[in-house]
Amino acid sequence: MTNYKEEAEGFLSAFLSLREKKEALDRDLKLIEHKLSLAFAQGDLNHLKKQDSVSSFKFQQVTFMFNPGRKTYDYSKCSEIRQKEVELKTLKQTAQSIGLASQKTGTPFWTIRS
Repeated sequence: MTNYKEEAEGFLSAFLSLREKKEALDRDLKLIEHKLSLAFAQGDLNHLKKQDSVSSFKFQQVTFMFNPGRKTYDYSKCSEIRQKEVELKTLKQTAQSIGLASQKTGTPFWTIRS
């Protein structure tokens, strides 16, 4: 195998290793965020609270902010909205097929499947 092929396979190996580490870190972060949310709800962070905010905390020269999450709405029971969504989808497909909609390509990325 040429050096280029070995190097390319090394990139794949490194990518796989880093992805596994990232997934482990993401799991750890999710657990810590859950524990922080519980501490916030119980008032255990109040001594770090910034004066001008209900949900901002200063710790080690870093400001942490609790965000309760974005509100979303479920329109599945609104038949008129569902109908308009179908109409909009059809209009978008028509605009694409006749060239009125411009196509954009996002940033390239890699995925891993096992």
